[in-house]
Amino acid sequence: MLERRLPEARGYLERGLALLDRVDAELAGRFLNDVARVPFEEGKPEEALALLEEALKRLPQDSPFRLAPLVNLAFLRFELHGDLLGRIQITEESLPLYLRHMPWNLPGHLRVLGRLYLLLGKRAEAERYLEEAARTEGSPLAALEAAMLLAHLRGDEGALSELVARAELWENPYLVGRGRALLALLRKDPSLLEGQEGFLPALARAELTGDPTLLPPYPEGREERLYWHALRYRLLREEGDLEALLGLTQVGAGVLPGLVPLDLLPKKRPELARPYPLPEVLRSGWKEAIALRLEEVPPLKVSVLGRFQVEGPLGPVALSGKLREVFALFLLGLSREEVAFHLWPDASEEGALNNLSVWLSRLRKALEPWGVPTYLGEEGLLRVESDLKALEKALEGGDAQRALELYREPLLPGVDHPLLDRKREEVYHRVRRLFLKVGEPPYLERLLELDPLDEEALLLWAEGCLKRGRRGRVLRALEAYRRRLWEELGERPSPEVEALFRHLNR
Repeated sequence: MLERRLPEARGYLERGLALLDRVDAELAGRFLNDVARVPFEEGKPEEALALLEEALKRLPQDSPFRLAPLVNLAFLRFELHGDLLGRIQITEESLPLYLRHMPWNLPGHLRVLGRLYLLLGKRAEAERYLEEAARTEGSPLAALEAAMLLAHLRGDEGALSELVARAELWENPYLVGRGRALLALLRKDPSLLEGQEGFLPALARAELTGDPTLLPPYPEGREERLYWHALRYRLLREEGDLEALLGLTQVGAGVLPGLVPLDLLPKKRPELARPYPLPEVLRSGWKEAIALRLEEVPPLKVSVLGRFQVEGPLGPVALSGKLREVFALFLLGLSREEVAFHLWPDASEEGALNNLSVWLSRLRKALEPWGVPTYLGEEGLLRVESDLKALEKALEGGDAQRALELYREPLLPGVDHPLLDRKREEVYHRVRRLFLKVGEPPYLERLLELDPLDEEALLLWAEGCLKRGRRGRVLRALEAYRRRLWEELGERPSPEVEALFRHLNR
């Protein structure tokens, strides 16, 4: 009734303001929050803002009634100044209080958070809040709208059809229009919008027909204006709509990922791609936009201990044959000239470097399909994190535990080259020296797993076991060692092993 009786409501507001100081602070604060709706409906949002701020000044800090003016204030600041992040923050901070004091309002606020995160293109956060809203009791209509948004987001046509049917049972025009608009967009069928009126069905009709003349009248609400300008830009590509989107909230281009596909942005403005998910920007191949975000590109993750795996920001990178060989040599820190010499030792220097250039071009396409130099520079690999480097750092620092976690054989599997064979030997002997130096059972047992005929490790291990009274275990290990040494090498154990074996057999 408020819209039809605004003058009468204004009279009550003025009478109430004169009585504020004659009632307790909580009642005064509740009144101020409620009557802020009057100037808002009158088109006086600044007055409504002042009333809400006064309500918060009067309401006691522990009053559960602070929730309403807090959330209303966040909404008004969004409507007046485009403070989207402030609205999200206050709404999120208010959720535990709503759960405690006003659980019936919780689904609506969860749904709002889902919608606001959709504006930012943050799908994971939007899904989380919409899921929670859909299953939270208290407001079935808010939960139903959240479920419809979630079904549309996931492309679940069957679920959305059922939810629209439920909305029709409620005979709620807004929900029916919202649901039919979402279903029509999902099915790409404008006939579902026949007989539907309102902003959302009109917006969907314009989008499905590609006809900007079918756009609804320019809306008053800021959230609706965002969707209106976004659709108009997608249809007409007029930069005026893009500028409007940038100016409607305080996050500027932050709303673009939720409203405008990356490939529709003007190519002369790569800075607008900053808020989009980095993998999406990389896949786009938009070099100017990628160059602006190179610092965000994560290091290349390389595993060469026990497996050969290269992981880039877009997923696994497949390397095989000569490509794997080239990559492996660069991973060892060789220069371009050294790699060329070791791969083509019989060719002239010029010929070897020419061969390498061909393979480097192929390697770049594999590592940097977005076409902007990122991991491969003039002197070799850049911005690489490898388990081999981590192992070498652990060995240099004498960190046996870390070395035990990392070391696996073979090193650089699937790559054959004499230089790599020497590297494998070098790394193994460094690991062995460290483990022998520590001399504790886990490290010695690991050495014996790697080489069951490592006599030095065996004797140290046996010594430690005997100190712990494990005589039988040592005897069995010595018997197995003597048998394996004879079967594989046709040799007898050293005098030290034989002496220990005879001593334990007494």
